[in-house]
Amino acid sequence: MHSTNGFLVNLSRSKNPNFTKALNTMKYRAWNGFEVKEFGNVHIGICLTNKYGDIVHGEFYDKIDLNASIDKMVTSLSNTDGSYAFAIPSHDSIIFARDALGTKPLYYAKNPRNFLLATDPRALSILGFKPSSVLPGFLYRASLNKIERKKFSPIQYGMKRYGMKDGVEKITFLLSKSIKHRIANRKVVLGFGGGIDSTIIAKLASNIIAVTVCTNDSLDHKLGKESAEMLGVNQKTVLVNEKDVKDAVRELQQVMSFKNAMHASIACIVHLLAKYVKENKMDALMLGQLADELFGGYARYVRYLKISEKKVKDEMFSDVRNAYTDNFERDELASSFYTNLLLPYAALDFVKFAVTLPLNMKLDKSGARKIILREVAKNLGIHDELVYREKKAMQFSSGIYKIVSKLHL
Repeated sequence: MHSTNGFLVNLSRSKNPNFTKALNTMKYRAWNGFEVKEFGNVHIGICLTNKYGDIVHGEFYDKIDLNASIDKMVTSLSNTDGSYAFAIPSHDSIIFARDALGTKPLYYAKNPRNFLLATDPRALSILGFKPSSVLPGFLYRASLNKIERKKFSPIQYGMKRYGMKDGVEKITFLLSKSIKHRIANRKVVLGFGGGIDSTIIAKLASNIIAVTVCTNDSLDHKLGKESAEMLGVNQKTVLVNEKDVKDAVRELQQVMSFKNAMHASIACIVHLLAKYVKENKMDALMLGQLADELFGGYARYVRYLKISEKKVKDEMFSDVRNAYTDNFERDELASSFYTNLLLPYAALDFVKFAVTLPLNMKLDKSGARKIILREVAKNLGIHDELVYREKKAMQFSSGIYKIVSKLHL
């Protein structure tokens, strides 16, 4: 169970007088207040979720020694599943990293007299700095004089040959393992709309409640309940109206800028699901993010495939690499008001394998997408109606986009 929901770190020979003001930009994350520490020239503010915290935002699902040497840590991190960003201070330097996929946010800024890290880029802006994203999959060491980094991400983007049967068995094994590690003994809410990604998770998981956030007249209002009944899982529907959506948008606008109505709609859904988690005394929110990028879920991939195989491979690999800026940072921020976010499709071993699967296991020119995931679902005994259902993206099928698009964000 994580105890830290973000942090601000300032390496400087004198404490910045606006440090507390900058830390307060992250008060929405500090469910149990802040803890402030000093290590020599390093000043630290931690957003607490419990009574005590450390400088690890997120979780490791394998054992790791963060006090090891740099080289040993690089080796260790390359084999460690987790969703994390961390900072290890010494008297005059900081070692820091975020996981290989970048599921937890981390930003940095520097000048000759300061080096700063923050979960929320606004904290750095308050201090007069321009924030930059810490690259996922690199271990950094920073002092006031220099920054060094070493790559630890083991993900190799290149497709190989596999038989469908072997692919289905390994995907099922790795995803089951990922779900088990992330749920552990917690009470978890699964964001659920009846699509193939969340359907497979619901089938494999235990101790979850499948929750559908939608409007009364939406497709998800019907499909969420129907799909859950076919699967035999516990499902709840959270019906929202225009006021609920507007309230969520206003709360989110205090901490983030929306790229467009679609971006805002997804953030809204995640935010409302996270709110359900807190209000119902559950422990975490699980989502099926990254399945589209890994298995060819977007319609544009079919268009790219008709141009060339190279084009679609390049686009899919690029989307996986950039998911941290396109999706993860948005979703983590939207949920961070209320709960921790769990992403089983972003498990290290799972992604390492998924990116190597051949293209014909993911999509074809006829328009079939997520081919191997549908085979996984069939193999699990999921009803054909759910296996082959072509479902709209959640922002549309939930009815949320229809409301958000009228707000002229």
